[in-house]
Amino acid sequence: MAIDMQGTPTPFPEPPNAGPDPLRTASRVVWNQLLDLLQWLGGISATLLVTGIVVGAFIWGTGRLRRRLRHTIEARVKGRNNLPALIDNLLNIAIYIFAALFAFSVMGADSAAFVQAIGLITAAVSLSLQDVLKNFVAGIYLLAEEPFSTGDRLEVSDQVGTVERVTVRTTIIRNDKAQQVLVPNYEVFSKIVTNRSTYNLQSLTIAIAGAKQPYPDVLQDQESWLDGIDGMSRRLPKIELTKVGPEGCELTVTVWVTPDRDVQQAVVRRLVDRFPEATLTITA
Repeated sequence: MAIDMQGTPTPFPEPPNAGPDPLRTASRVVWNQLLDLLQWLGGISATLLVTGIVVGAFIWGTGRLRRRLRHTIEARVKGRNNLPALIDNLLNIAIYIFAALFAFSVMGADSAAFVQAIGLITAAVSLSLQDVLKNFVAGIYLLAEEPFSTGDRLEVSDQVGTVERVTVRTTIIRNDKAQQVLVPNYEVFSKIVTNRSTYNLQSLTIAIAGAKQPYPDVLQDQESWLDGIDGMSRRLPKIELTKVGPEGCELTVTVWVTPDRDVQQAVVRRLVDRFPEATLTITA
């Protein structure tokens, strides 16, 4: 209340309307956005959880079926594991692709766009992973064509050993030193491979030094040297003279036997009986 010049009281003027408080309005907007974010996170978290459970159960269940199918195929092919491994790897890839498509569709993504994106990513990755892709394609070929089987004895890339298994990327062999060797499938596919187990025979070469019989007596009755040994090829032994002198001869004998130590020892014993004064060395 104010008093004018004549002493008459007059009311104070009303303050102008300032409108809503900007700070309060901004706080309300931020709060509403935070609530919307929490609500969206809650919804997507529930979707992610359900999707993860469904995908995990699907992979677990199909994995059990896949292993059972592999065991059934292995029993039917009687130990030839290349075909079961091929089917198992292809099914494994298909299962993960289907699980990824299902997860993206549940999350609301466009499956066609997802497939298109996968195509673009594959094209880009293929340029940087050419060696991996070459090994993968070679592994598919080896598993399908089956030029050798588990247990065969191979010689490839200066490595000699027994095949343990073939995967889509490498061929795993164990050499004579009990070392595991991983040979890239592209090496097996593109280089010369010697399969020493194709006919279930392998060569055995023995060097004989200090044979006292003069030439050509040393070669007499060579057909009967190893006659009657089970596990040997019917092919005649290959005999090569490496040294001839007045004191005797040196020679190498190559035979083809099954990969059985008893057979190899029988060959050595027979040659020791034939050349008792000589020194025998197994060279290969």
